[in-house]
Amino acid sequence: MVKYYHSNMPGAPVLSGAAGALIAILDACLKDGFGLKTVDSLVIAGGVATMTISTGMTFEQDAVVQIAGITGGAAALNGDQRLLRIAGNTATFDATGVSDQAATGSITAKVSPLGWAKPFSGTNVGVYRATDPTSLGMYLRVDDTGTTVARVVGYETMSDVNTGTGPFPTSAQVAGGGYWEKSGAAGATARNWIVVGDERAFYWWCVPNAATTITSQGLLRGFGDLIPRRSTDAYAAFVQAGVASMVTSTSTDCDLITSSYTAASAWLTSPRPQSSLGSAAVMFAFAESRRATTAVSRSGVGVGYSAPFPNSADNALDLDRVLALDPDYSVRGTFPGLLHLPQAVSFSFQTWDRLDGQGSLSGRRLMAVRGGAPGYAAQNSASGAPGVAAFDITGPWR
Repeated sequence: MVKYYHSNMPGAPVLSGAAGALIAILDACLKDGFGLKTVDSLVIAGGVATMTISTGMTFEQDAVVQIAGITGGAAALNGDQRLLRIAGNTATFDATGVSDQAATGSITAKVSPLGWAKPFSGTNVGVYRATDPTSLGMYLRVDDTGTTVARVVGYETMSDVNTGTGPFPTSAQVAGGGYWEKSGAAGATARNWIVVGDERAFYWWCVPNAATTITSQGLLRGFGDLIPRRSTDAYAAFVQAGVASMVTSTSTDCDLITSSYTAASAWLTSPRPQSSLGSAAVMFAFAESRRATTAVSRSGVGVGYSAPFPNSADNALDLDRVLALDPDYSVRGTFPGLLHLPQAVSFSFQTWDRLDGQGSLSGRRLMAVRGGAPGYAAQNSASGAPGVAAFDITGPWR
């Protein structure tokens, strides 16, 4: 199930320039959940469950909560539930197949984790792995002993928190591991962040600096399984991470998504190429349909795209899948749940804006994420508007 989390959710861990801040967020989003609340009543009527929390509804529409403690005839509703509507202190979710009744038991609800495992850990160091039986089972080691950035490396296997085989990226590609940014300065100042994922992959987005500065770019990173072109591809996994820290950069890119494969860089690596031979392979991310006028044009950026927004024929916002290309430029697969905007959307969307999917995405909700900080409309305007991407927050991704 696709789930999302962000820094504005009540009870969410705080991202700051402190050692261990990212580990706390990954623990909460991947394996523990957060924001536990006592449910005062849960009433099922006409296939819809209405949950009341008298101390205040801290959950939000589209989020997934984990219900526990229901006994009796409504016990089937224990587990993950996506919230359909919030009104005051009540929230509703689907209860198809459960007869009309008032649920009994000591009922609780919390923001549900993705269900990943943390098989190894150390002081401000964590190793994470998907538990889904269909997952490729790669490991992500996160070294969060620094203040402004964490260092990440994927592994094919691991035997303890410091020992693994098949690293990606290798030390020759990025010495010390790729960079996942946290904050532009050491200290306790809170920063904006988002995690979106499913049972087999997740994305990390944050704004390392204040939303009033020219360096307040949003940075998009990720780890997990691709949707492979060949079902037997046993190494179709990825780590996306900076090759150097960008906490003080003026970049406006959503830099996981590009329309060009002209420059190879170890910011996107796979354990091995499609041949399964050798070691970590550098990959490229490429928009499925390319409508750019320059060699490198990123998602939604107003500079370099000839396609207008909205599309003049049907007033539409177009969305493309993002392809993963192997070193020989063959299509390896697609990035799950991540959508590229091939139009000059400029400042039409802010981070956290919700969109209703149409066509092949009908029935799904999408969340916008900008290369610029939330609400900062003047972001690096000399070089064009910040990049904008979108996540499918409903799913399924596969």
